[in-house]
Amino acid sequence: MNKTTCQYCAGNGYVHVAVGGSETCHYCEGTGVEKDEVAMKQ
Repeated sequence: MNKTTCQYCAGNGYVHVAVGGSETCHYCEGTGVEKDEVAMKQ
């Protein structure tokens, strides 16, 4: 099982926002794995 790390959050599941703090990565929905890779597993 090979997972592709989300390129937007570097696999952290969250991204830093300009106003300070962080929020859940919308691209991977906080999983740290690219959505395309998750969709292939289903």
